[in-house]
Amino acid sequence: MITLRRNVIVKCSLLLFYLKISFSFAQKNVKKRDFVTTQGRRILPSSTTIMTKIIPSYVACAALCSKQGTCCCASYDRSTKHCNLDESCCPQIEPLQGAIVLKNSIVSLSCQSGWHKYENNCYYFSEEKRNWSDAGVTCKQYGSMLAEVKSSCENDYLKSKAAGLDGTTKRGNFWSFIDLVK
Repeated sequence: MITLRRNVIVKCSLLLFYLKISFSFAQKNVKKRDFVTTQGRRILPSSTTIMTKIIPSYVACAALCSKQGTCCCASYDRSTKHCNLDESCCPQIEPLQGAIVLKNSIVSLSCQSGWHKYENNCYYFSEEKRNWSDAGVTCKQYGSMLAEVKSSCENDYLKSKAAGLDGTTKRGNFWSFIDLVK
């Protein structure tokens, strides 16, 4: 009986040691981020959704968002335990009792001089008139690409920055640059 008890104690000690090591390794992969929380809201799935996963708590949801390099916002539904991760810092949300939205308050991206930072992107606004393909070539020379609007918040930001630039027009809900070079 004493031998059996020792085996149980040894097995429990090994299990605790294994869990402690596993937890330590898991913590090394998580970057510390601060989140601003909003109670009673959840993120709606969209094209900017990174993943949806069942997670035991909102703290685990925040840790999962921290581990994902492109996650800016997460939401956790306490009743279903669904964690939604989104790359947009301005995703579409809806009211939902028992849910919480976690927005990353620190984005480490810095932009070059003359570029404007918004969410996880840097934007350059040029006064030069170019057609679509020439503008794309110029962007590639800067190691960038023409903007692809992914949210209404991003659209509003781009509209406010582009206001007054020649060559802007509104098409549907989004602003785009038209070909002024004939």
